[in-house]
Amino acid sequence: MSNFDDLKLSVEALSGGTNTVKLDDVGMPSVMFVLPKYLSSQLNSNLGATVHPAWKVNNAEKNKVFISKYQNIVMNGRAYSLPMQGPAHSINWDNALAACRAKGEYWGLTPMALWGAIALWCKTNGTMPRGNNNYGADIGYPHEKGVEVANDGATPPKTQRTATGSGPNSWNHNNAPGRHRGPKRQRKRVVRRLQSSRRRDTDHPRRRLHAFNKRHERKQHPLESNPSGWHTGSSRRGQHAKIRLRSKQMATGNHDNEPSR
Repeated sequence: MSNFDDLKLSVEALSGGTNTVKLDDVGMPSVMFVLPKYLSSQLNSNLGATVHPAWKVNNAEKNKVFISKYQNIVMNGRAYSLPMQGPAHSINWDNALAACRAKGEYWGLTPMALWGAIALWCKTNGTMPRGNNNYGADIGYPHEKGVEVANDGATPPKTQRTATGSGPNSWNHNNAPGRHRGPKRQRKRVVRRLQSSRRRDTDHPRRRLHAFNKRHERKQHPLESNPSGWHTGSSRRGQHAKIRLRSKQMATGNHDNEPSR
């Protein structure tokens, strides 16, 4: 079993199938939240019993779509949905779109139809995703905090950005756990499986990604204590299935032989 198979199996098992892993055209992974098809009437009783536009791509209906579980980071000009990273920031719409489309066919910015579907789902199910909207915490629930990755440099410093996927479950659109914690024994088995896979294949993209992240952390912002409105959960923070409805928040998507968002 390859590294990717182990990673995908672990993410899907620990999330109960609500999360999965997709690779771009250079073999780099992104953790995605799986959204099964809904009728508009299932999302709002005042709407018709037709498939919601979020699950229509080029006039073809899709059984599911994928949206970034975490706010995206940008590496080598490409957007990725990965946990416990410093999210991309200060990026305009054109560059955000380019970073998503650079990943290959079917990848792109999350369309408004999909944001709308997620918003309706939250309203119907009584959830209101929270997140870092007040210096690393939620303004209405200041005890809810993410892991700081950047501050304003003042004295005392105020948190600006928090790591993707950090924060409590309430920062996810469905209030589900966002860091795939699972039973302790199961986590240990997963770690052993991944470690043995790395020994078998030391040049796999995940290995290269790990080395890149280590260099990146040393240079920019060491995450000493180990991750935001809506994420994919950009559909728990753009790190759990955080589905944040924030302007200029990037979320990429991909459909298997079905165009994904």
